[in-house]
Amino acid sequence: MNTVFLSIKHFFGGCYRKIVKTKKRITAFMRRLFLKNRAFTIISDNCWGGFVYQRYNLQYRTPTIGLFFYPPDYIKFLERIEYYLSLDLVVVNRTQSIYKSIKPERKYPVGILGDIEIQFLHYSTAEEAIKKWNDRKKRINLNNCLIKMSNRSSMFSSDYYERFEKLPFKHKILFTKDDIKQKDCIYIEEFSRIMDTNINEIPYTLKRINLRKLLNGLYE
Repeated sequence: MNTVFLSIKHFFGGCYRKIVKTKKRITAFMRRLFLKNRAFTIISDNCWGGFVYQRYNLQYRTPTIGLFFYPPDYIKFLERIEYYLSLDLVVVNRTQSIYKSIKPERKYPVGILGDIEIQFLHYSTAEEAIKKWNDRKKRINLNNCLIKMSNRSSMFSSDYYERFEKLPFKHKILFTKDDIKQKDCIYIEEFSRIMDTNINEIPYTLKRINLRKLLNGLYE
């Protein structure tokens, strides 16, 4: 009886997952109908960029997928992005990271590019991290690009606002917990409540922007 029950449960569970996957594909297809720009690159400090590609079911055209940067590394990466992208990625164990004392129970590969680190949170092995980074790096188009950063970390220094503003990118956006009057900044009140947490920031940011308009405007 238990075997029959488990078989039925497995069958209907599989059907449900297929229905959910099909629904997501249809929804993404409908969204793409209104998206003129489908070959954009998003450079992101966390999973925000990956979510955008998934929302429209588009190929990743950036290596910043399934990972995150701590703010000091990310701002340096953006300031010399072509230099850092030219370096060979070296991957080490997290016990060798300068941030190893932060949530030490976490275990994932850490990428090294010169003097900065990349936290490959959603990767299992060094080989996987290197392959995905290198494959996706080839698809970058900085002429059709959105630079995204968030301030919801205690490591974010006040001088990063000025450094971000000086970045030579036409399209960039900084979601911030601070109500600061700067062209590229968007104030997210809820960020003050989710500082230094793993809480998903995406629902809060989507309320403050017209994502489709933003993406379509990247190559205009």
